[in-house]
Amino acid sequence: MPYIPPAKKPFEYGELVTGAFRLIWRHKFLWFFGLFAGTGSSLGGWNCNSPSPGDGAAFPTEAADWVDAHLVLLLSILAAVVVLGIILWLWSILCQGAVIKSVRDIRLGQPASFGAAFRNGRESFGRLLLLYLFLFLLGVGIAVIIMAVAVLLIFLAEAGTVGEVVSSVITTLLILMVVGLMLTSFSYLLLCTAFIVLPLLVMLVLTFSIRAAVLEGLRPIAALSRGVKILLANLSRSLLLFLLTLGLSIGAGIAIAFITFVVAIPSLIAWIATYNMGMPLPWIIISSLLFVPALAALITAAALTNTYFATYWTDVYLQFTGVIEDGSLPEEQTAPSLRP
Repeated sequence: MPYIPPAKKPFEYGELVTGAFRLIWRHKFLWFFGLFAGTGSSLGGWNCNSPSPGDGAAFPTEAADWVDAHLVLLLSILAAVVVLGIILWLWSILCQGAVIKSVRDIRLGQPASFGAAFRNGRESFGRLLLLYLFLFLLGVGIAVIIMAVAVLLIFLAEAGTVGEVVSSVITTLLILMVVGLMLTSFSYLLLCTAFIVLPLLVMLVLTFSIRAAVLEGLRPIAALSRGVKILLANLSRSLLLFLLTLGLSIGAGIAIAFITFVVAIPSLIAWIATYNMGMPLPWIIISSLLFVPALAALITAAALTNTYFATYWTDVYLQFTGVIEDGSLPEEQTAPSLRP
């Protein structure tokens, strides 16, 4: 269905910022889903530390022997990490849909609860998964094309006289183009566009496309098309909103780091004392338990931050599509229905 942008009205940036915070503060069950909505598909790496050999030259051989002796264990751990990563990625997709659709329901004055949020995530799971798989295949296709071009150039370079001539011409043109760009001020604009502006625009398109898939049930190509149209219709506002989120995220990061450090001070003092006493087991347990409040504070802050920005961009999408006129809650304003 064609996207018809609503008539632009004065955009209340302050209301958007505060309205998103009021919503997640009144509906704290969203924090649970928000905690996982920001996770990726990969996990932190793991490593196995073995005693350092006395002879550095023998280390590669001993390491290879250790890997051969524990190959089954290593493959089992790797498989477990991969499976766990896939499960967390799938769960994060469900949580994204739960937060996005619940925010829309709340803005429209519909009942909201933990169970309703879970149902929202389950209903939108298939569409979001399809979108992510499409993006993955698209990325693989682009990578394959780039590799094919590189292989073609290598083949031409190894194909004899004609190939060498063609390869030399292509290489010369590329070098002249790069040198010409570097000698002009246009090169800096091109670099900024390629490495800053273009990735930012792609990120904004994906942000809107995800919400189009969740809230309007669009398939991948239609969702990406809707995301592009919404961005082009609100380009200046979208860039300003991104800069606003950048400032908010920096401030939130500083605040989270400070609060976590303050809460972790007792644990740090305990660990210093434990180290000086020779690492006795009771003190290790006490020091670890003292770190639990800092860990809880960090998890809560991550859940709050993820939920806030998911709500923020959902409110932006709802305003850009005319579902709501500002960030007010249903008690303050009744919003129209979603446009086709």
